Amino acid sequence: MQNTLGKMLLTKCLNYINEFNFMSVYDKNPERFMYDVKGDRLVFMTVYDGVVVGAVGRALKYGIKWYRYDTCHTPFIIQGGDSIAVVVEDCTSACVVATVGTGIALLGTNLLTEHIQYLKPYKNLVVALDRDATDKAIDIQRKLAIHVDRCKVLILERDLKYENETSIKNLLGEMM
Repeated sequence: MQNTLGKMLLTKCLNYINEFNFMSVYDKNPERFMYDVKGDRLVFMTVYDGVVVGAVGRALKYGIKWYRYDTCHTPFIIQGGDSIAVVVEDCTSACVVATVGTGIALLGTNLLTEHIQYLKPYKNLVVALDRDATDKAIDIQRKLAIHVDRCKVLILERDLKYENETSIKNLLGEMM
């Protein structure tokens, strides 16, 4: 990956990854991250069955905050543990969650019908959207509960992307 991204990755993208405390996730999955030179974005690769099916970019400075490079409806899923999977809004939050469990970014606050097939394999799901989307999180939990063994809502005081591994473990405590 360093050959592909060169010094731009080392400065801008790695600073972003460090700022949000998911360097361990990057180290385990470097192929899941790229740098969009033209758009100045950290790119999160969306993978299904080992094949890249899309990508989502996060602006590192200016411009549209998030940019979807594809038209597929595949959520961004990054494995970090088998005991729990956490449904979040964005890729950064999913990567932070992946320090202790599996992070699943819906890439917004809407659960699409297509998302359900990707979430069914997980036996222990927690829906943890940003505080302003608590009503949507409860609605998503209701829809998912009929498809998985266990699905709960975690009502957040602040976005998971601002947490570290220890605080994520504490928040998910009894749910794990």
